[in-house]
Amino acid sequence: MKRLILVDDTMVAGKTATCTELSKLFDPNVFFGRDWCWMISPVEIDVRAITVLQAAKQIRNVRSQGYNV
Repeated sequence: MKRLILVDDTMVAGKTATCTELSKLFDPNVFFGRDWCWMISPVEIDVRAITVLQAAKQIRNVRSQGYNV
């Protein structure tokens, strides 16, 4: 089963720590964060990885318009 987990909160809330722990539970996984740019385990740039990056960009665009996503 495929999962998409979005984690967002204010600075210093523990997002990176939470996502780091989550990445240990799911393999393969993609952890895309503002602080780290991205972490992929195992490293594999394919259509799925590009789709995740495009989705993150779309979420950022929607949030910049004042919507709470």
